[in-house]
Amino acid sequence: MERAERVLRSSGLTVRCFDDVQPDPSCEAVDEAAAGMRGEGADIVIALGGGSAMDFAKALTVAATHEGPIWDYVTYTGANAKPLVAGALPLIAIPTTAGTGSEVSQGSVLDNPVLGMKAALLGPLMYPRVALVDPELTYTMPPGPTANP
Repeated sequence: MERAERVLRSSGLTVRCFDDVQPDPSCEAVDEAAAGMRGEGADIVIALGGGSAMDFAKALTVAATHEGPIWDYVTYTGANAKPLVAGALPLIAIPTTAGTGSEVSQGSVLDNPVLGMKAALLGPLMYPRVALVDPELTYTMPPGPTANP
């Protein structure tokens, strides 16, 4: 993370890091981060981490460009999900684990602690524009996640 931030800052870019992504990211955390991004005028999201970081970042690209809570756009049985139509911020995905496929998918699983449920936010706007897959980034993981196809 520090290396990525250093490279971006040395290129003259402003960087804001959300490094408190929890497993099964919550819709509330995404909404909070999106409000900060809108206030700062962010124009791109870079996801660095495992599946939860990727899910958080993909949801963030939508939440930053759509009105209302992100949960309004989530699809689950009985939901009247709002359509994703406003576009999404571009996403660069840099996975540090193998096997989730989140860096090449159009979905994000979010947790809603108020409702006590998890559901998917889905849409073609959520595909990362670029996936930078470097096997060396998985070397600090246990052998299973590193070798997982």
